[in-house]
Amino acid sequence: MYLYLKTCINEGIEGLYDLPGRGRKSNLSQSDLEDIRHVVLNCGPDEFGYSQKRWSGPLLLEWINKKYNTQYKNSQIYKLLERIEVEFKSQVGYVSK
Repeated sequence: MYLYLKTCINEGIEGLYDLPGRGRKSNLSQSDLEDIRHVVLNCGPDEFGYSQKRWSGPLLLEWINKKYNTQYKNSQIYKLLERIEVEFKSQVGYVSK
């Protein structure tokens, strides 16, 4: 509580707002994210040597971890898809939001 009061006195109420750039940095650059978005929306997994015709979350995760040398977990792929503004529609596959 003391730190909040001290910050408010020194910097005003604006000093209490969160600053941008906090938290852990992404393993993927903006250009990597754009590349992933392009692949998800325009290419099938069969173009990368997989037997499936449509991307699934786990398959996409496997491809991303292999290509970009990352170690994303299963739950993270859906957050990543949200971040690149892609969603799954049944009977269609992944589409732009």
